[in-house]
Parts: sequence; structure tokens; C-alpha cells
Amino acid sequence: MKKLLSTKEVAQYLGVNEKMIYTLISEKNLPATKATGKWLFPAHLVEQWVEARTMNFPEHVPTNSAMEKTLIIAGSNDMLVDYAMKIYMQENEGSYAAFCNLGSLGGIRAVHNGAAHIATSHLMDRDDSDYNFSFTQNEMQEPPAVVNFSFREQGYIVAKGNPKKIKKHQRHRIRQRYRC
Repeated sequence: MKKLLSTKEVAQYLGVNEKMIYTLISEKNLPATKATGKWLFPAHLVEQWVEARTMNFPEHVPTNSAMEKTLIIAGSNDMLVDYAMKIYMQENEGSYAAFCNLGSLGGIRAVHNGAAHIATSHLMDRDDSDYNFSFTQNEMQEPPAVVNFSFREQGYIVAKGNPKKIKKHQRHRIRQRYRC
């Protein structure tokens, strides 16, 4: 079990009086649980709570590890994404690109949560006028950069003479825009 802190220990850790801890629980969502009439605080959650509210957090100093040199792309897969990753690695020797197939909305959420650098998505906006903008506005706190990466058409390929008599279907142009 993770270490649990008392109200007094959390007050000392945060440098405030014990009464302030109760205010932080109710007004600022300080992680706590009540057991046998006493407040208990999982130490690791208190640390995360403080870290999440830290302003002017120092920039991360890059290292030479492979993860620091890896471009992470998440979202909807397309063979052109694989090709673009290959070119990226050729043009950026010693760097890597990795893809995680999460679907269009999953990719946007991965970028929002800091789990990916780029989201690949093709979500038709509700008014059918464009792709991705309404979804990114709903998921992101700041407007994202949206880049048209590719256009493609989808359709059916049938055997010569169309022996199954498949009727002509309206062609839909699929535009994919990828968030950077």
C-alpha cells in the first residue's frame, strides 16, 4: 500500500496550518479519504496534486535517450502515415517515429493528454463543412494547428462485367487532416 499521510503531515508538507487542509479538500480537490473518522492522504496523490498546480514549471531538458528522439503519432491509421514516418526517420538521422492506432478521437485525446505529439484524424464536423475542427475545439484547451495531410477517394472495385450487379454508389471524397 502507498504511504498515507495525516492532516498534520500534509499541512507540514504544504507549509500551511491544518485548518487550511480542510479548505483545500473541499475547494481545491486535495486528494483525501476519510477512514475511522480521520482524513488520510495518499502521499503520491498529494505530490501529483501539487505538481499539477505548479506554475512556471521548468522546461524539460532533453537527453540523448531514444524516447527523447521519438516522434509519437496517434489516431487513425493510413498507409501514407507509415510512409511519412519512414521519410521523417530518413531525414532526421537518429530520430524515431512511432504510431499508435487509437482512432481519430483517440488520437486527439492522446495529444490533449500529452501522450502523443501529433494526432491523425478525419472526423467530419457536424455541419459537414469540414473535418476535425469541432472535435478538436471540444477536446483541446487551445486551438490546435490543423494541417491537410492527404486527400483520398474510396469506392468499390468489382470483378470485370460486375457479375454481382452492384449498383453505382455515390463517391465520397475523404479528406484527412492531421493535427500537428
